[in-house]
Amino acid sequence: ITFRQTNTEIGIRSNNINNLGIIYKKQRKENSFVRYRLAMTSLNITISENNLIANGQLGFSIGWEKRVSVSDKFQFKHGFEPFLRGGLNENNFGNSNLDLDAGLGYVLGFIYHFNEKFYLGIETIPSISVGSTMVNGTSPGIVRINSGFNSNVAAISAVYKFQSKN
Repeated sequence: ITFRQTNTEIGIRSNNINNLGIIYKKQRKENSFVRYRLAMTSLNITISENNLIANGQLGFSIGWEKRVSVSDKFQFKHGFEPFLRGGLNENNFGNSNLDLDAGLGYVLGFIYHFNEKFYLGIETIPSISVGSTMVNGTSPGIVRINSGFNSNVAAISAVYKFQSKN
């Protein structure tokens, strides 16, 4: 397969059943893409006799992806990806936590092209972030710094490629 010039790619991305997202990529030049990800990283609602607990997280990132051909169907991809993530935990007793994180990750992965329109990708994104938790409206609450490289958290993407009008 020749990696034909595709202007736009859209797909779904997940690293487990609780982390599902949409990925959109726009080609800027040969083997170079701007990528946008929107992910619902968790959504939980627990209802018991007198208690309702709801929590969820939503994340957004924009990044730059470069690709290097390894074979006629296989490519290596890499690039920086800044992100924002927010989460809310609430219960009916008036307790709430708001988590906000900002960080920078580096995409490392591979793409296998099945044909000119479809590919599967696998990637991991080591990252560093800083965040804060506000408890019941306190500002700021808990401040934290996170970093991580966890090769057990590899995400799989199924992506459709198509030509778009510029």
